[in-house]
Amino acid sequence: MYRAGKIGSGLLNLERSVSWGRTPSLIKSSPGSSKMIATRWRDGQSGETEHFSAGLAAHYTVVIPLEVAWVSCHIDGKAKYEGPSNTGMVSITAPSREVRCRFRRPFEAIHIFIPTEMVPSAYEDLYQAAAPSGLELDDDRSHHDPVLCQMAGLMVTMAESEDDQLLLEADVLAAMALNRLLGRHARSAGQRGAAGSSMPPWRIRASLEFIEANLSERLTLKDLADHVGLSPVYFAAQFAKALGQTPSRYLLRRRLERAQEMLVLQNTTLSDIAMSVGFSSQTHFTTAFRTGVGESPGKWRHLARVAAAAASPES
Repeated sequence: MYRAGKIGSGLLNLERSVSWGRTPSLIKSSPGSSKMIATRWRDGQSGETEHFSAGLAAHYTVVIPLEVAWVSCHIDGKAKYEGPSNTGMVSITAPSREVRCRFRRPFEAIHIFIPTEMVPSAYEDLYQAAAPSGLELDDDRSHHDPVLCQMAGLMVTMAESEDDQLLLEADVLAAMALNRLLGRHARSAGQRGAAGSSMPPWRIRASLEFIEANLSERLTLKDLADHVGLSPVYFAAQFAKALGQTPSRYLLRRRLERAQEMLVLQNTTLSDIAMSVGFSSQTHFTTAFRTGVGESPGKWRHLARVAAAAASPES
């Protein structure tokens, strides 16, 4: 389902599958947008097919295969790759380059379109330094990066969800994927610097206090970053570095812990608890609780109260 603008960090929009070589409608409608756009693309034909793209003038195209197929790819008339499109591969095409690919067997991939202007600005956010001269994503060869591929797959799957928690997860994964592209698949005339210094303790404390005070709210990565005066790209990287988990994972853990407190201490309905800790529905709450805790909220409440009663001096 098309969800333009649903993800809140300002980094990513999701669009339904588009035909190979056709400009995504989000780029047509907002040519100056500085957001990444992710799509799923599939060629379901079993025979050999050929696809052509004239290239986008102001976007890199990152292709991440989801299925193994034989592919022959030419860029500006020159052979770039011929062989199996193994999962774990990442192919980057620079703006305004003509691409012609032939596939054998059905083929599915994620396409991520990254505005050229986002590359230096995201670099400066991540490294807290001026972008080197001539900074660009490396499109000379295909890269083997299964971690980035896994990030992209999860990012798109979560962005297709109706659940606010999963949309926040997609938000964070978009920032992490962009950070990884810059860290591993960028080149420049200058030297790549070390990642920016860690967040100072006061910013970490302010972030955690903001999360605690807003567990019931629909928080986005941009909300969290704005509260401490940082960009979403830099905040996501530094929060994970400081706490050992992403902002979305930390927020989910605190929501589940608050829900456990309410389940034991209050007689509130499950639907009210779900709303109180920031879930969009009881269904999403139950799914997240079962995944994170191992039991449904109702069963966990019963077991916790039985255990509390057994431990009471009056029992």
